[in-house]
Amino acid sequence: MRYANGTGPVNTDNNCGIRSLYVNGSFAGSMVFPQRGKDEWSDWGSTGVEWISLREGENTLNLRYEEFNRNMDGVINEFLLDYIIIEKIIPD
Repeated sequence: MRYANGTGPVNTDNNCGIRSLYVNGSFAGSMVFPQRGKDEWSDWGSTGVEWISLREGENTLNLRYEEFNRNMDGVINEFLLDYIIIEKIIPD
């Protein structure tokens, strides 16, 4: 997922954006979007990889904020999401 988070300095505070990822209605994991610099909303970066299984045909991905996604700061939990890349991995 490509995102921007300008809520605080890179090495201080804890202003990560945190969201729950659901695939076809099932919880798939928590996504963390760390801050990239104070007021650096044009500094785009990528989150870590989340391995998910998709079924053949149509699938639904839902990224949402839930109470248990509160970060340590508690107040700031913001980021901008640009796009999501989905790659098919074919096992050996």
